[in-house]
This record gives sequence, C-alpha cells and structure tokens, in this order.
Amino acid sequence: MTFHRIAVVAALLVVSVATSSSRPLKRIVAVADVHGDRRNLMQALENGRVLVHKHGPEQEGVEWHPEASDPAEPVMEGTQVVQLGDLVDRGPLGLQCYRLMQDLYVAEGANEVVRVLGNHEVLNLLGMAGRYVTDEDVAEFGGEEARRESWSPGGEIWTILKDHYELVHVYGGHRFVHGGVMPALTDRSIDELNEQASRMIKNGALKNPLLLSESSPLWSRVYALGTDEEACPPLLNVLRHYGVARMVVGHTPSEDGRMKVRCGGRAILADVALSRWMGRYPHHGHPAALEMTLVNATHLEKIEAHYGPENDTGAGQHQLLWTNTDGLIEVGKDEFADSDEDEL
Repeated sequence: MTFHRIAVVAALLVVSVATSSSRPLKRIVAVADVHGDRRNLMQALENGRVLVHKHGPEQEGVEWHPEASDPAEPVMEGTQVVQLGDLVDRGPLGLQCYRLMQDLYVAEGANEVVRVLGNHEVLNLLGMAGRYVTDEDVAEFGGEEARRESWSPGGEIWTILKDHYELVHVYGGHRFVHGGVMPALTDRSIDELNEQASRMIKNGALKNPLLLSESSPLWSRVYALGTDEEACPPLLNVLRHYGVARMVVGHTPSEDGRMKVRCGGRAILADVALSRWMGRYPHHGHPAALEMTLVNATHLEKIEAHYGPENDTGAGQHQLLWTNTDGLIEVGKDEFADSDEDEL
C-alpha cells in the first residue's frame, strides 16, 4: 500500500484517494461553495474522509502542522473529490483555497480531484467581483495589482482555471455543475460545453450567455428555487437527454444549513453556506461534505451529508439524504432564501 503527503501552505496529511481509469469508483465526495474559508474547506474534506490533520487551529490563522513522524493514513482507493466552484470571495483566503485544491490535484490527478467553475470564478476573471472582495483577500494576493495579475492571462489563478476546471463534470450517471444545466443547452455535448468554456477563458471572451446569463450552468437556480412543476420536468428532460441519473449543484445556499434532495433523488442541492463569511444565513459556517456511495458507475447505494461534530442544523454529524431502497426526502422552495444580488 502506498501513501502520499502533500503540502498546502500548512503541512497536512492527506488520505490519498487514488483511483485509476481502469478501477471503478466506490464513492464521490463533493464540497460546494467555499467562499474564501480555507479552514472549513479543510474540515469538509476531513469530514468526507479525504484529508487528515493532526492539530486543529485554536484560532483563525493558526496553521495545522502534523509532526513529521506522524504516519500517513491508508489509501482511500476508489474515491473521487469534486469541488463545485466559488472557492473565492466573501472570505479572506481564496488564494489558499485554490492552492489547496491544486495541491490535491497534483498529488492525486485528474481522475481523483475534479474542480468545477462557479459564477464567482467568472466574476473575478472579468474583474467584476469588487463588492465581494475583502481587504484581507487583496492582502493575501499581495495587493490589488498582484491580485489582478493572478486573475489575468498568464497569472496563477487564470492558468489553473483554463487548464484544470470544468463547466460540467460527469462520472457515470452523475453530473456535477455549479448552478444547473437547463434544456436549452442540450444541443451541445458535455465535452462541447467544457471546451467552449475553456476557450472563453483562454481567449478572454467571457461575456457570453454560456457563462453569464441567468440560465447559465453557473447562474441558474431553477433546480433549487423553482416549484416542483418548474424544476423537475426540465431536470428530467436534461438527464434523459444526456443519459445520466442525477445532477449535483451548489450556488444556492440552504437556509437551514442542510443539504437537500429533490425530484425523486434526481437533484442534489449541496450548498449549505459553508463559509463563516456567509453571515446572512443563520446556519452558515458548517464544513459539510456530500458523500455518494456507488454500487457502480450509474447506480447509487446511498447519499449522505457529513457536517462535523459541531453544527446547529439539527441533522447531527451525518445525515442520510437518500438510499436506493428508502426513496426520496423531498424539499420545498420555502426552505431556501429568495434569490437576490447578495446571494451571488
């Protein structure tokens, strides 16, 4: 058995999630919108049994330094990690969040660590994220000019986004996207959508409906906020067209800090306002990870949410969202806030 160790600014022990293209996945762990909260990103990955730290921070800014003699944890074979976008803005440590996920990617590879574009990635590429950018975030980059350069062609974040991020990720019967794919886009394959988004980043052609319209995969809230009549028929249309079973989305924070399932288990709503800087949501700041246990590439055994020991969601540390025998736990629109500009 092999072990892996990576450094992500603080010294971390990583539970390796090694998988190969010839070995089917056993589970998928997804983390939704992070918004500059490196600590909760780390904790969410630990709650999903992806990453291990030995010494937690006593206060914000304290680094996690496991002793050099600590043994690495066993390989977690057959795991894929998916981050659903919006690593940046609101919180102070967006740059470190990108570097953490990049280090995981370098250590484990494209089959094991997948990153999906969020609307805040596009806002920053366009230089339009001003009201969401904190002074601490600017200082972390080394000042306003250094921050702009990082998001500009040739810069650190621009390079990561153009080379390694997907607009839509699919594994077997499961699709992952920041906001949601609507029926109007079914004239294009998933590969075409991803290639178009990548070209737009590379060419600076970001002012395109694919990335900026209300029905864009980055901006749509229909599957989270629509009524059953508004959300489920178009969702089923899209899923049938692409031959997949379900869609996992972020982008729209839940009011109660809990993940939700809709449309007969076809839509998984994973955004719980994870960041401690999402203060307008009363149950914000829980480092939640979604875990999908697979029977095979197209069928699930169960879907669980892991919140950690200290949360006020009423769900406990672990919440069973769906199983292939117990059916659906339904959600209604009233459990989500109305969309407005502060919710971007």
